[in-house]
Amino acid sequence: MGGIKWNKEDDNVLIELYNTAEQEEILSKLLIKRGWPQIVLRAMKLGLQRSKEAKYGKQTMSEEFLINELKRFSYKYNKTPYINGMNKDKEFPSSTVFEDRFGSWNNALIAAGFELNSLKVYDKEYLMKEAIDFYEKNNRSPYYNELSFSSNIIRHYWPSWNEFLIDCNLPINKNYHSLKTKEDGITFLKQFYEGSNKKPTKNDLKNLGLNDSWFALKFGSYNKALFEAGLVTDDKIITKNERIDRAILGLKNLFSELGYCPTVQEYDEYAKKHKLSRRRNLEGLLGLNYNDICLKYIGEANIVKRSKEELIEILNELKNKLGRAPMTIEIKESGLTSINQIQRVFGMTFNQIIQELGWALTGHVYSNKSNEEMLQDYFELYNKLKRIPLMEDINNQSEMANYTTYKNKLGSIRDICNLLNIDYKNEIVLYKSGEGKICFDRNGEQCRSYPEMVISNILIDNEIKFIKEYPYKKVIPNDKTKRNFDWKLQEHDIFIEYFGMFNEKSLKNDSKFSKYTKKAIKKINDCEKANIQLIAILPTDLDNNYFGLIEKLSKFQLKVKIEESYENIF
Repeated sequence: MGGIKWNKEDDNVLIELYNTAEQEEILSKLLIKRGWPQIVLRAMKLGLQRSKEAKYGKQTMSEEFLINELKRFSYKYNKTPYINGMNKDKEFPSSTVFEDRFGSWNNALIAAGFELNSLKVYDKEYLMKEAIDFYEKNNRSPYYNELSFSSNIIRHYWPSWNEFLIDCNLPINKNYHSLKTKEDGITFLKQFYEGSNKKPTKNDLKNLGLNDSWFALKFGSYNKALFEAGLVTDDKIITKNERIDRAILGLKNLFSELGYCPTVQEYDEYAKKHKLSRRRNLEGLLGLNYNDICLKYIGEANIVKRSKEELIEILNELKNKLGRAPMTIEIKESGLTSINQIQRVFGMTFNQIIQELGWALTGHVYSNKSNEEMLQDYFELYNKLKRIPLMEDINNQSEMANYTTYKNKLGSIRDICNLLNIDYKNEIVLYKSGEGKICFDRNGEQCRSYPEMVISNILIDNEIKFIKEYPYKKVIPNDKTKRNFDWKLQEHDIFIEYFGMFNEKSLKNDSKFSKYTKKAIKKINDCEKANIQLIAILPTDLDNNYFGLIEKLSKFQLKVKIEESYENIF
């Protein structure tokens, strides 16, 4: 692959077009036909880069796309988009794209529903009316973060938020001068949380005319005040040394209970139960590995020294069980020994050991492929899957180098996509199930993932009214968590949750998917105990044109029709 040398004419084509032209134009101008991965590698050698506009392409630069980009920028930075910020963040199109499409930057902001970044948009009467309307609706004065404008706008007309409320003839929320006792401070923190559904930050205190130093004086620190108000857990208030002391004491107690040095798994289970630092965190705090920690603090370590013959016996046992040579992950999962110990005793790499034993290598043996060949393999898999291949997709392809090799040679999945001109940030949201990807449904409400947006739109299209992010504590008595239902159906006593990372197979390990799945199961069980009608939507319910979603809704006499535009998006 890639054996044909580049000629001067084709190099000149890249120098002229690679920065701004579309793929099709570049491919058509080359004298010798080549795949895009080869072109990318050649461009890298020539020191060329693709512009933002070329990376995005015409199809994704529609007005709708650009408006969503402005909204995404606003969500990421919690402010109205501004030119310098947009140009500085390489995730977003440059400001000139918006100016070309909408005529001006301000026209683009208006089209996206933003107020212009100018104080003259607001007058005092408008600001006061919104605060008074809030009071009439909620029977209390607003906090500064509960209105549509920022506290900076207020400071343009009033010295402080309290001065603004006084001018509106509204009662002042608890202020600094009335906080005299610890009980006053705790009451204030709880009232703020109940009013805004968030714990107050130090900046919140400042905007309300308070000072965190008062809390530090009364409680020892602001975090300790939050802890006594029940707004943070105790791990937020202990020092590094206290965290270490607790963990070591726990390790010693567990050693006494067991009568032997606990394994990593046994310690981690104990640490989780007693809210101590887990093994990895403890190693980071002390700068020692687990065995060295055990040797230092309890005088023993969970090290089993094995001879070469014993290790061969273990490998043989695994081979007979699997019907083939074991892979490194399978040795790790077996718990019989470690890869490091095997390689240390034999003095070879794991693949060399397998070959020395006369066994056929299993899994990925193509780490000697060139960068160009690896890019071509990835690009072909991308076309085959019709989406961005992730780690598990790569590792499932026996003819490709494994994910670790890709990462070491070419970088992350995002880096690989950038090399191949694949629009990572917009395509990954079609596959990923919610990790921080923000979209907007047809009502203009923010959704945390693409699947959530689609489910919202299906409900909207079928005229099923709902409330997003409905608190558990409103329907489950004595629920002290901050959990919310994804949807509450207004005309039905029914709640919907989308568990986008639910994976029963992950329960056996300690991954983030396992933790998420356990929390999802607890949510489902809690609702069942409280006799709450919950529709639990899993990723598999969105397959086959949403068959599972339709079936689960129909059980509650909710009949929906799926538009053609939703078909086959997952």
